[in-house]
Amino acid sequence: MQSVAKRSYTVRKPFVSAGAVTGIGSLPVTSVASAIQAVAQFSPEVPFWPQLPQLSRSESAIGQGLGCLAGLIEPRKEGYGYQVKSAQIDSVLEALHGSRGALTSATRQALARSRPR
Repeated sequence: MQSVAKRSYTVRKPFVSAGAVTGIGSLPVTSVASAIQAVAQFSPEVPFWPQLPQLSRSESAIGQGLGCLAGLIEPRKEGYGYQVKSAQIDSVLEALHGSRGALTSATRQALARSRPR
């Protein structure tokens, strides 16, 4: 006769955060309204830069965050990511050191065109 082992289950306590959260990256939603609601609910005190997957090519964190490098970098031919164009490393470093991290006007316009109305 086989014995059946009894499993003991522990009741988990509810999660209570110990501080504020911030975020950058894709949220598991495709609705702009849902993303705004989630950020307002879960990260009201700290900046959060949500990305909505597959809404448009302009929703790429890399494309948005590296807008100051337009013309200096290009998508890699193999693999994921970007690479510095030939002989542009000094210009890339200068652009990064002088950047405040803000979206460029071209990036803002591309995002505005890609958003559902």
